Amino acid sequence: MGDLAHAPAKAIALVESTSNPRKRFDAKSLEELAASFKAQGVLQPLLVRAIEEDKYEVIAGARRLRAANLAALEEVPVRVVALSDAASVEAQLVENIQRENVHPLEEAFAFYGLLHTDGLQYDINSLAARAGKSQAFVATRLRLVELHPSIAEAFLADEIGVGHALEIAKLPQAE
Repeated sequence: MGDLAHAPAKAIALVESTSNPRKRFDAKSLEELAASFKAQGVLQPLLVRAIEEDKYEVIAGARRLRAANLAALEEVPVRVVALSDAASVEAQLVENIQRENVHPLEEAFAFYGLLHTDGLQYDINSLAARAGKSQAFVATRLRLVELHPSIAEAFLADEIGVGHALEIAKLPQAE
């Protein structure tokens, strides 16, 4: 693992990872976090890995990075780690599953990602143990991955609840 450092915004580039399963960021919540950062700085470092000289991928802390950018901070604390692509995805997915208030669909895609990432060897039993969830919970969440994109959008927009989404996920795709 790496050392804790401060990353000056102008000296290196911090980029969000494209494999981050978190896709929803509440604007009001980001503004509140940015205000907190202006008052007391970023207290928890971002987890990053080098991808090019002077360019680092944010493995954990995309929300903090967005809020720091909103707060126009010139530097943020980072912890640099050496991770393979598979280990990077695993870290993101496991952190996302453990996040408070994670949307059930994002959680489903995190589980799915752990099951289908080359270099990782998970099954439903090991996923359940890693996430501290029951095997039935993991299996049920995985059904949500099969939602039609329009239904998934409505679910992410909180237009339908998890119960309805799970019932719809049981239906054949044609229906």
